[in-house]
Parts: sequence; structure tokens; C-alpha cells
Amino acid sequence: MCAPALRCTTMPATAAAPRAYDEGLWAPVEAALCPGDLLLMQFGHNDEKSEDPTRYAAPDQFAANLLAYAHAAQAKGALPVLITPLVRRRFEGGILVPTHGAYPDAVRLLAAREDLPLIDLSAASTKLVQEMGEPSSRELYMVFTPNLYPNYPDGKEDNTHLRYLGAVRFTGLVAAGLQALGGPYADVLLGTPERDKYDGKGYEG
Repeated sequence: MCAPALRCTTMPATAAAPRAYDEGLWAPVEAALCPGDLLLMQFGHNDEKSEDPTRYAAPDQFAANLLAYAHAAQAKGALPVLITPLVRRRFEGGILVPTHGAYPDAVRLLAAREDLPLIDLSAASTKLVQEMGEPSSRELYMVFTPNLYPNYPDGKEDNTHLRYLGAVRFTGLVAAGLQALGGPYADVLLGTPERDKYDGKGYEG
């Protein structure tokens, strides 16, 4: 979905939260930033885990961590973009139930207060998953029956992490958010997105 001349770099760490970047993960991100780069920041899934003191951050501290990274990016001439956390797939009685508590609002309030660009992925992904419904939305997440994939002979029930189609669909929502921001944020996108060979049904062969 990015223009051909651009380089997209992903620098995540498994199950990391912003505070983990304070412990050494942020340094290579900051070092790699150049003027005009976009820095897309999406956290929240692990910060909310109060039972894990190595990752938990209360919403106010969570927002402060994001702001520190945004300011560091701006100091290097980069353009930070805040992204609310992707929805988890948890249905009750056919209704998608929020699981992220105060964290999406912490990002929204930070963006409004500091005049930072925002992509509300929580809202957009909630709308998509709710519209798809409980059965159909399984194809976006790591939720599948035994023997569908050789590496998962017992199947999987993971309503947080994504299969390929989920990655494509939710990346499309982020791209739509960049397009809506306009200017240098929209400039990174393809003028006409290329149709992915896995679009549509039957992508699992």
C-alpha cells in the first residue's frame, strides 16, 4: 500500500509495551529516524495488563510514554502518528465487547491536547469486525479448526493476533487513516492500491 520508492520498516518486539522501549528498544528506532519520516505508533494491548508489572502502565503514564516518543521523533524532523489499539475479537451475544478500557481514549485525548495526528484504529477495526459478525471475523484472527495449517494441528483460538487476511484488512484501515490526514501522510500511499492476490475468499487454498 506504500508508494514504490518508499521503504517501510517495522520495529516491534513481541509482547512489548512503550516502557520496554525505554529499556533499550527505542534507541535503534530513534537512531534510524530521518527528517520527513513517518513514525506510526500503536500500543495498548500489553500496557493494560496490570497483572504484569514489567509491561503495565496506567493510562496517564501510557500517554506520557507516547508523548515522549512523539517529541523525540519531532526533534529529528520526523512526523509521529498516534494509532489507537486494534480491537480484540470478543463477542458476547453477537455484540463485539470492548477490551482495551481507558487506553484508546488516552491516545485520543493525547492527540487532541498535543495536536498530534491520529488514526483511530480502535473505532475503525471495531466497526469492521462488528459488521463482519462473529463467525466471519474469525478469518481475520488466529482462530481456526485443527489441521487447517500444518504448524497448528490442534487449531488455534487467539482473538488478538492476526492471520494474513486480517493483516491486509487492518493495514487497509491504517492506509485509509493516512489518506484522511492528507499532505505528507497521504503521500506515502500508492495512488491506486494494487489488488493483493489473497484478497477475497479462498485465500487459504
